[in-house]
Amino acid sequence: LNEYLSDQVIDLVVTPNRPDCLSVLGVAYEVAAVSRSKVHLPEIAYPEDGEQIEKLTTVEVVDSELCPRYTTGLIKDVSVGPSPEWLQDRLLKTGMRPINNIVDVTNYVMLEYGQPLHAFDFDSLSGGKIVVRKARSGEAIETLDGVRRELTPSMLVIADDLQPVGIAGVIGGKNSEISEKTTTVLLESASFHPANNRRTAQSLGLRTDATIRFEKGLRPGLPEVALRRAIQLIHHVAGGTISRGIFDINTIKDTAPDLMLTHSRIKMVLGVEYPRSRVKETLSSLGFVCNDEGSHDLSVTIPYWRSDISIEDDLIEEIAR
Repeated sequence: LNEYLSDQVIDLVVTPNRPDCLSVLGVAYEVAAVSRSKVHLPEIAYPEDGEQIEKLTTVEVVDSELCPRYTTGLIKDVSVGPSPEWLQDRLLKTGMRPINNIVDVTNYVMLEYGQPLHAFDFDSLSGGKIVVRKARSGEAIETLDGVRRELTPSMLVIADDLQPVGIAGVIGGKNSEISEKTTTVLLESASFHPANNRRTAQSLGLRTDATIRFEKGLRPGLPEVALRRAIQLIHHVAGGTISRGIFDINTIKDTAPDLMLTHSRIKMVLGVEYPRSRVKETLSSLGFVCNDEGSHDLSVTIPYWRSDISIEDDLIEEIAR
C-alpha cells in the first residue's frame, strides 16, 4: 500500500533551538548528513506575464524593528477551488484540514520550508495597499476563526489604509480571507520579531502553526525563497497571471557571518580528531558551504534556514551530532 498511497508519517519531537526541523527540508538535511547523501531542492521557476507589481500595489513597513523583512507577490485571475488530491493528501497526513487551493499552498510551503505565509484577497484591501504597523488603541479584528479580538498598541498588525486585515505572524482577518469569489491574491512572506510574536499570541490565547515557528526565530533569508516557491505552486494549482517582480522590504540584512572552523578547536572541544574531508562532508550534507583555509581549517557559510548557528562551537556541535 505504501507504494501507491505514500502512507508513511514521521512523528518528530523538535527542540526549541531548531525551528528548521519544523520543515520537511530541514529534516531532509538531517537525513542527508546521517546517510551521506544529498538534498534535492525544488526547482523554482514561473512565468511573470503580468504588470510590474509596483503599479498594482504598495507596501509600507512602519515598524521595521518588529518586521525586519516583508515580501509580497501578486497573482491575478486565479481560479479558487479544491486542491488536487496529492496536495490535500499531504496536508491531511500532517493533521491539517484542506481549505482551498490557495490557502493549501501556503500551508504546504510552510511545512516544506518552515516559513509561514499568508494569502490576502487583494480586492478586499482598501486602497490596494499593505501597511505593517502597531495596532491603534481601540482597534479590533474578526480573525479567520470567527472570533472578534481586541488589539493593543504592542501588537503588530497587517493593515490596509483603513483597518487591520491580519495579526502579524499569528492569524489573518476575516475581512481579507481567500474565498471562491477571490480572483487576485496578494501573498505575504515575512520575518517578525520572535518575542513580540510570542507575547501577542499569548495575550490573545491563540497559538497557531505560524506562531510556533515565528516565536523560535526565523532567519530573514527565508521569506523570499518561500514566497517564490508558493507563487510557483499557486500558479500550478490555480492558474492566473503573475505580476513581474516582488515587493521586498528588507531593513536588516541577513548578517550571519562566515565562521572559521579550526582543526585545533575541534580537537580541544571533542577530544578527538577528524580529517578535514570528513568534516567538510558532514557540514556540506547539512547545507553549509565550506572553503579550505590553510592546510587544516575551514571557512564556513551558514545556510539561510539555520538560526541556531552563531559561533565556532556551534559548528563543532554539528560535527559531534
